[in-house]
This record gives sequence, structure tokens and C-alpha cells, in this order.
Amino acid sequence: MRILHVLSQTELTGSEVYAAYLGRLQEAEGHEVFYVSDRLHVPVPGKFLPRAISRRSWLWRLKNVNYLKKLCRDLNIDVVHAHSRASSWVSHWATRGGRAAYVSTVHGRQHLHRSTKAYSVYGQRMIAICENVREHLAEDAGFDRARIEMIPNGLCFRDWPAREAMPSTPALSLVGRSSGPKGVRAAAVIETILPELLEKFPTLHFNLAGGLLSNYGPATHAKLADLSARHPGRVHLFNYLPEPELAALIGNSSVVIGSGRLALHAIGRGVPVLALGEAACHGLIGGENLAAAIASNFGDIVAGEEPPVDLSRIGAELAQFFANPRMPAASIAPLVREKFDLGAVGAAVRNVYFQALLEKRLPSRVPILMYHKVVEPGYSSPHKTYIEERAFAGHLRTLNSLGFSSVTFRDLEAAALGHSVLPRKPVVITFDDGYRGTHLRALPLLKRYGQRAVFYLLGDRARAANDWDDADAESSLISDQEVRELAASGMEIGAHSMTHRKMDALSKAEADYEARESKRVLEALGGQRLVSYAYPYGNLSSAAKVAVRDAGFAFGVATDSGGLSIAQDPLQVFRVNMFPHDGPLQVWKKTLRSYRGYYALKRGK
Repeated sequence: MRILHVLSQTELTGSEVYAAYLGRLQEAEGHEVFYVSDRLHVPVPGKFLPRAISRRSWLWRLKNVNYLKKLCRDLNIDVVHAHSRASSWVSHWATRGGRAAYVSTVHGRQHLHRSTKAYSVYGQRMIAICENVREHLAEDAGFDRARIEMIPNGLCFRDWPAREAMPSTPALSLVGRSSGPKGVRAAAVIETILPELLEKFPTLHFNLAGGLLSNYGPATHAKLADLSARHPGRVHLFNYLPEPELAALIGNSSVVIGSGRLALHAIGRGVPVLALGEAACHGLIGGENLAAAIASNFGDIVAGEEPPVDLSRIGAELAQFFANPRMPAASIAPLVREKFDLGAVGAAVRNVYFQALLEKRLPSRVPILMYHKVVEPGYSSPHKTYIEERAFAGHLRTLNSLGFSSVTFRDLEAAALGHSVLPRKPVVITFDDGYRGTHLRALPLLKRYGQRAVFYLLGDRARAANDWDDADAESSLISDQEVRELAASGMEIGAHSMTHRKMDALSKAEADYEARESKRVLEALGGQRLVSYAYPYGNLSSAAKVAVRDAGFAFGVATDSGGLSIAQDPLQVFRVNMFPHDGPLQVWKKTLRSYRGYYALKRGK
């Protein structure tokens, strides 16, 4: 993909660092990355194109919209990713009518006015960096909750090892922006809390870093000058620090006061954190308040009215800490490192990009038909998961007469990524379980009528027959040689797990195994890259979908559940069950663009 990150940075913020981290990961994955912003303060991959995106006059907004439109055309951009309010407005209008998909990350509370609810400028898909931001967008702004994905800021913790002991010299570090509400909170700490702490603890050092010192007012500067004179060598003031130096400062701190990304960085390394953001103070983070702190991005946004901040309580909590310094609970740093791992965050963002591209470039409805066994006349089963060979031939004739051309999930992926164009009336034909009868009877018919299909197979190649429901003469499974023949015939192979267990009943490790191992085995066998996974029995859960996504599948197909379109949830794609008694009329009905909506109204799912 060719990805354009758009920001409106005039000073360093967490959103800029987030965009830089994300871009580095994307470039490492083989994507081309570009940046547009007023200025940038940290190194970014790809090409940086300076532009005054933060200028809000109507003339500048119009200029910036036209500039981004032309840029998207000239650079053949696939995804525009905005990271601020000003950049979201410009990106919204710049991507209308073009081929680029548009996604935004919302880092905090948004200004609400009539136009906010009249239309969203935040893209086809919105990423909220914490739970409280998602609630704010859904409840206060009224945006469609289904279009908001909660994906936290990610950090590459392998670059920053966890600390195992307190530093020998006590140090309090106040890190973060020095402008706006955060700057006001920082000034209050400096003016009211810091003097008493420095007096009470004669060996305590104080570090102020992360924002321009010039943003503080005269009273704060006077207080810092006074404290520096009274406690020589113990008050250390910094403007912006390069990331390695800031990381070293955090690593040498006894406790960090901060919020957002910097608080996350500290606590993931085992450094005690007092979470003080622009909206709330959670105090020193422990097991009892970690979930609430994560939901607010460590104090930057709360649901509802912002609570008052009790400075005397903060001072008392810090004094108590320095009287008895201690490491956080051993379980906190590993939990944070896992939850905010950049690799997992990048995979989730990539899935959001893919959803936006599917919505932008695919038809709103692509019928996906689900078959199982293709049998000879006289066969019967109470599960109704079969169709006679002659009836299946009739289905293919009907599809041809209706003008449908079959495509596979690799075709859908290629069309979304802009590598190919779909036929006028696409349809996807799928077969679950990998019965030998589909190779024997369906494959010749597919060839005869010029159609293709996706065959979902088990990764456990030692399994010779269906042993999970009805075992009979038609239960034999496709052999390894027949798998290779399917692939050589232009059919697509998909994974149907390793062992055909219900994914919603598995542990994380078991679900990961079913998805990853089946993909590995079947790719080696068929010589194809697998892009889709069929959940056994149609059973799935949020955790199962994450396992499928993390295994590298672009699509997860269900049975009778899922979104109204593929783009709505590519990891839970709805399929139409085809029954033994279905004739031409049912094929016509089940391939109508309106059928998915009709089914949802009729069945409630």
C-alpha cells in the first residue's frame, strides 16, 4: 500500500510520535509511507512534505484540500490517515470522489458543534486511542459505533528493556506537553507541590522535560528559577529531548508524572507512574486503577464531566512514595507491554485500512454462496449440507444466465488494494470441510461452466474423513494430491482450522494454533498464499477473529452471521447457505443485492 499520514503539528505531541512509530512499522512491512504536516519533531520514514495544515482560514483550507487531492493522484495513494482535527477536515474533503480510502485516529476529546453531528470528517473508519475516546465519539458526537475501532497507541517495547530495581538517586520527572491544559496542570505541580518535596527530601532530583519551557508563564519561570537557586544541581530543565535521551531520563526516574504515551512508556518499563493528564488524575498506578487509567489514556480524557484535581492529594501521595520508594506490582509492566505492543497495534490498524479500502473499491454487496458436499442422487443427511451433482450444475447454469462471474477472496483483496478490477457482477462460491466429492464432482462442473471456487480445508492432513458430525460414504476428505490439483486448476485454497474445533471455545493459544498452523500447512501443500479462513460450525468470537487476523488472514468467513457487506467486518463475512432443494429461483433470490438485508430482518442476524 501507499500510505499518506496527515498531521497539523506545530509542537511535539503524542500523535506525532504515534504516526512516526506506525510509519516505521508500515515501511518495514513493505508499504510506501509519506507524511504531510506543518512540521515534524521526530524522525519519520518515507518522504516528508511540509505544509501548513494547521492554518484554519477558509482560503488556506481550500488550498490544502486541493493540495492533498493532487498529492493523492500524483503519488497514487491508497490510504490517507489523519491524526488531528485540522488534518481530518482537510483529508475528508480531499478524499471525496477519489480512489484513496480515508481513516483517522482520534487522540482526544473533540469540539462539538452542529456540523460535527451533521456529518463526520473523521473518515470511513475512526480509530479511538482509548475506550473513553470511543465513548465520547459514539455518545457525545453521535457517530456510528460500528465505524469506531479502539486501538491504543503502540510502542516498540523491545527497544526499551523493563527495569528491575529503583535508581540509587531519587528522581521525580514531570514529562509531557507544556502547552494547553497539560501545561496548566504541570505549572500547578511545579508551583504548589514541588517546593515542599524538594525541601522534605534533600537528595531528590527533579526533571522537567517533553515540552517547550517558553510555554510556561512568568510565575512558573520565577518558581523554577527560585528552586534552582535554593537547590543547586537538583532541578534539571529540558526542552524537547530526542527519544533515546527521553527514554534514558524516564528509565532513571523513581517516579514519572505524565499521561498518554509517556506514561505508557514508563509503566511498560516498570517505572512507577503518577497518571496526571489534561482531564483527570488517577494517582500512582497500581492494579486497582490500571484499567481506569488505560481507559482514559492515563488521564487525558474522561467520560462525562471532568473531575476536579486535588493537588494536596497528589502532593501527599508523592511524599508517601518518596518516604518509601517501591516498584510497581510485578504483573503491571508485562500486561502493559502485551496490550500496547506495536506489532499488535499495527496489525489492527492494517485491518482498519483494509476495511476502508474494501468499502471504497468493492461493490456494497457481493453474494457469497456456501456449499459442503456435492453428492450423487439418492444421498440424504439431516444436516442438509449437501447438494446433488445435477442440482449444482443447475446452480452454475443459473449464475451464468444471470451474468455472474465467480471470483475468489484473493480477487477481492487485489481489487481492494487497487491491483485489479472485479467483473461487473461478482459472486464467490465456497465449499467447506474439503470433501472428496467436491474434487470428484464439483471441480469438473466448475471447469465446464467457467467458474472458480474457494475450498476450505483442514490443516490436519492425517484426517481422512469427517468425524465431527455424520460419518458416511460421502465423508471422505480431499487428499494431498487432490489439494494440489485444485490449486493447479485455478481454484483457491482456504483454511478451515487444523482440527475443526469451535473457535469460540478455545484458549488464545489454541485459537492461535488453529489459525496459524493451518495456514502454514496448507500454504506449503497447495503453493498458494492463503487469504481467508472459515470458522468451523460458524462459531466465532472477538478473540477468535483476532487470532485469524494475527495469523495473516485478510478475511474470516462465517456462516449466517456477519456484516451487511464484506467491508463492514472482513473478519466475519456473511455467507448464504445453499440447500439440496434450492433451484434457479432460490439462486436468483439469494444472489440479489438486497438478500443480506432481507435475511437480517427475517432472522435478526
